[in-house]
Amino acid sequence: MELLLGPPPVTDRLPVTAAPDRRVEIVPAMAGADGRLVDAIAAEVDALVVAGTGAGHLPPPLADALVRVVRGDRPVVLASRCEDGPILRRTYRGHGSETQLLADGLLASRTLSPLKARLRLVFGLSAGLTARQLF
Repeated sequence: MELLLGPPPVTDRLPVTAAPDRRVEIVPAMAGADGRLVDAIAAEVDALVVAGTGAGHLPPPLADALVRVVRGDRPVVLASRCEDGPILRRTYRGHGSETQLLADGLLASRTLSPLKARLRLVFGLSAGLTARQLF
């Protein structure tokens, strides 16, 4: 058995902690998603995480609904529904592409899954951090 020497890996821990008191929901992206779900819950949440396709692309109507949430001063984090997939940065430039969504204010989850991004938002926002500080 091989021993691992050295310090534990660096983590991305939150600098402060607090009991979770923020509402963050996950919105799934799929063919035909029209944004009505987002419109229905936008006023009731502190933030949203969208589980986009592998690279982070969304159907245009869903993209439009999420941009409206961002413009209403609620953060939206774009995550890949692939378990460890990163959000790409500059592949396509069409309506609903990650390039357009990031330019319109959505935040990339880096390599965090939708569930992990949601937890980071819940605990970070509860501790007084902004979504930009978290992502």
